Amino acid sequence: MKLGLRNICLLIPTLLAANVIGGQAGPRSGYNSLDAIENDLIQLANDNIDNATMTKLADGAGVITTEARRNEDPKNIWCFKLEKGGEEPNRENVLILSNIHAREWITSHTSIKFAHFLLDHLNDTTWPANTPFVKYDYFRQFPRLTIKHLTDNANIFLVPVANPQGYAWSFEKDLMPQPPFRAGWRKNRRDVHEDPLPPVTEFSFHSGAIPGVDLNRNFPSANWGQTGIVPWTNNVPERIRTSRWRSDEVYCGRPTGGSWQGVGPFAPILEKETTAITTLLSSRFFRCFVDVHSAGGTIGWVEEGPNQIGSKNLRPGGELSDQEVFDLIAGRAAGLVTDPVSGNNYVKEKGPYPTSGDTTKWQYEASNKNCYAYLIEMAAAQNNAFIFRPENPDQHAEAVQPALFLMMFASIDNQFVSRPGIIFEDEP
Repeated sequence: MKLGLRNICLLIPTLLAANVIGGQAGPRSGYNSLDAIENDLIQLANDNIDNATMTKLADGAGVITTEARRNEDPKNIWCFKLEKGGEEPNRENVLILSNIHAREWITSHTSIKFAHFLLDHLNDTTWPANTPFVKYDYFRQFPRLTIKHLTDNANIFLVPVANPQGYAWSFEKDLMPQPPFRAGWRKNRRDVHEDPLPPVTEFSFHSGAIPGVDLNRNFPSANWGQTGIVPWTNNVPERIRTSRWRSDEVYCGRPTGGSWQGVGPFAPILEKETTAITTLLSSRFFRCFVDVHSAGGTIGWVEEGPNQIGSKNLRPGGELSDQEVFDLIAGRAAGLVTDPVSGNNYVKEKGPYPTSGDTTKWQYEASNKNCYAYLIEMAAAQNNAFIFRPENPDQHAEAVQPALFLMMFASIDNQFVSRPGIIFEDEP
């Protein structure tokens, strides 16, 4: 369903005033608490001890825990790893990140369902029959592309809840949207009252949101902290790519050195959650990175400036630029996802919305532009409302799985990616 809404996961007062942010009946229906999520994946790893592990993310100082507020317990950031037969350095590495925004419960649910599905079919050489995954027929035209082929050639990492402190608060305390100010908890839970305020000339929506940091604006990409207004286009109100005001929903975090004075981007003091993820991504080379969000029903990719469009790192010596490769793969992946509510396919969308300091931009840069970096916005809008935690989460999670498989195959299988005329025929 093409709505022309490129800023689909960014909460802004203009949209809230128009009552376009929606909730769902039975706020916890089909979803699990943070403890239940962690226990489920720990048990899954224990049941598959030769092929999977569940570990706490750490840096050089040890296990990382989040910064909690008063009366809250700090949380760990967990990583689930599927490494068939144990760690194999010659395999490509793939990472799926989800729930970096607290209220987007469907994203962690999707990662967990995917982990279960992979382990249930770890060595399958044919695609499962009698399942809801009718889009798997696409892969049957390529006999080599099986789940076994993927798990033989890729170590698959999942960070199911990248913002555990925020998720726990969202799940336990902040169930339903609360217009006109916000639609459920989005940021992390650090108390940012002591963070420096920017100059008064710096634009802010002053949304009235309780302080915290938008973790998907806190990654140390070259454009971190870059603000500016994106003008009104295609019936989408003007919006800000990120904010240096700690009360805004898209606050990017505090700058290194404790001052906003000066010109150009500043390196941030990373939040604990961001530190955990950047440490993991820096620990090895990841060929494919997928950041899963809601809501909107789109598949996007990292957007570069005009002077960078010609780079061909993903297919050296090929005729396609990186941006053209992203466009083709995202388009095909979107065509494999049918939204269970609308019945429409997802759509590809470059970007897919203006931002800075986000995961895909940083990872693409950090990999020297050798990583396939994507962003999925799950759950197409319903009646002009964005649904961050839709009903029937299993159906939404299952619908996205073919796209995840395609993006992984297109990243790790040289024969698959070398024949775009076959792979991407009938491009939607």
